[in-house]
Amino acid sequence: MTEVELAPSGRGFRTTRSFSKFVNIPELIALYSRVADTQTPEMLNLPRPKLKTGQVTVVEAELSQRELNMMDELVQRAEAIKGKRSEAGGDNMLKILGEGLRLATDIRLLDAQAPINPHGKTVAAVERIAQIWKEGTRPGLCQIVFLDMGVPNSKVGIKAQAAGDDEFAEDEDGNEAALPNEIGSSFNLYEDLRTRLVQKGIPRDEIAFIHEADNDIKKARLFSAVREAQVRILIGSTAKMGVGTNVQRQLVAMHHLDAPWRPADVEQRDGRILRQGNLNSEVEIIRYITLRSLDAYRWQTLTRKANFIAQLRAGARGVRTAEDIDSPLPEAAMIKAAATGNPLIIEHAELSKELRELEAAKRGQERSVLAAKSAYARLTSKIAAHETAIEGLGADAEQVRASETAAFLLTIGDRRFSERKAAGEALKAIVLSKAAPLGLGQPQKAALQARLRGFRLEAYVRSGANGLSYTIEIERERGYAKQESYLLSDEIDPAGLLRRFENCIKQVPAVLAAEEQELSKARADLPKLERQLTATGFARAERLNAVKARIMDIEKALQPSEHGAAKNSEGTALQADPPVNAARSSISSLAGLENSPQGQRAKIALLEAEFSETRARQNGRGRS
Repeated sequence: MTEVELAPSGRGFRTTRSFSKFVNIPELIALYSRVADTQTPEMLNLPRPKLKTGQVTVVEAELSQRELNMMDELVQRAEAIKGKRSEAGGDNMLKILGEGLRLATDIRLLDAQAPINPHGKTVAAVERIAQIWKEGTRPGLCQIVFLDMGVPNSKVGIKAQAAGDDEFAEDEDGNEAALPNEIGSSFNLYEDLRTRLVQKGIPRDEIAFIHEADNDIKKARLFSAVREAQVRILIGSTAKMGVGTNVQRQLVAMHHLDAPWRPADVEQRDGRILRQGNLNSEVEIIRYITLRSLDAYRWQTLTRKANFIAQLRAGARGVRTAEDIDSPLPEAAMIKAAATGNPLIIEHAELSKELRELEAAKRGQERSVLAAKSAYARLTSKIAAHETAIEGLGADAEQVRASETAAFLLTIGDRRFSERKAAGEALKAIVLSKAAPLGLGQPQKAALQARLRGFRLEAYVRSGANGLSYTIEIERERGYAKQESYLLSDEIDPAGLLRRFENCIKQVPAVLAAEEQELSKARADLPKLERQLTATGFARAERLNAVKARIMDIEKALQPSEHGAAKNSEGTALQADPPVNAARSSISSLAGLENSPQGQRAKIALLEAEFSETRARQNGRGRS
């Protein structure tokens, strides 16, 4: 499936081809289960703290004018190398991406001499961490900060992990520039954070880096200090502070200053605080997002990767195909929307999710109505069959009751038998005579031409590997067959043969009772199906229509003007980043444009024209 999504620059658009759906998911889960046993927190139902307000807290930061200009330069560099082969020592997309991620976090990761952005992530994080520290009361005393950039002792040079890559390049000395997920820089952002926190009044010995614990003994001491609140702020990277970091005892807040590349890393980060053994009933997870930066692209990548994981988890619930399942990181789409800088996109993301749920509920009701129609047709046919059967069964049961006190009388053709022994001998002789000429496996109707208590008697004989056998039937208004097969030989008891026919006749009233019970059950199920068929429509139709109308209003408000499109049809999408266009780019990836290539090209043309026009209007403006 071809989709339009945000370009890595966060400014323009690109078309990408990806899976449209996954099929045979239960089989895939079964194959995976042969080598793995997965237990989720929901399955284990372990006691864990809840999030304050029920969701992750998003803190938005702003790019300064200098940072906006640097972002434009990165965009131009990306355009310059697009479609070209990278040369040794030359510019490449991985380098540009790494610089863009640093810029979204702190400009000093690129230029150590640059002034700090007062509206950036670093300042916002310091203020939030200091505020929580001042307000902290036992057991909510400790905080943990995740930051993969500007780590202590990282070597100089640009280093970034490509999405999905496990291998890392080497620096000029042939050494790894950073651990996996860490992005090296000449600026030590960790130490800068600690210095600014100390200036806010936090004792220096209450702030620690995971990198300072360079062996297992030191790590154990550090983790113990955090658990006892001797160290109240622990700063570390995903690589060093993921699995095995048990410091949750008094954690009350966790800060994400950047985003990792893998959904599993996000879960591991969150798992440091949302963990059994935390003494706090409520905790806070805070994620810092720089608007109109590569944060949008990074969270979009996380969302796309997380979707496949969601497909697999849904397969365990019996879903055979899946193409629109909520991400296991529900806040990822919201964070991506926040990064566009337009509150309408956040509302659009929320309404889009609600719309999917409402439409799924409506489709479920429609399927229920169709199933009810089919079930109703089958049930009415079944009721009619039961009623027809009961008519004959009633007459036969009445005959059984009427003949209970009558004298014994068996007729075979013109012969009449009033004695049971003689009657049994006559039946036995006829059955044996029909069995004599049979070959192996051949069935034969005995044609008894016998009547007893108003019922016709019949027998079928068969020759098998175990010898001769026979089955019996009786018939009046309806036929009744005994499923059991009996051995046939000269030594069978004539009285036993006759008794089998008599027992079959006595069971007719029981057959009638069972049929009446089935009819009663079917009639009881009928009103329920009738109510489903007479439903007055989707109960939440009014809300569904309201959500659709609001989404259309939002998309109309974000739609580039026709005047701008006509005036700037030759513009490029990578020349400007006003909020309306950043918002529109997020709409492209969140809600999806038309699937046809023509529709996508038309959308892109309109957006490119609007970018150029707005760029001209906003030239020279920006936040500093």
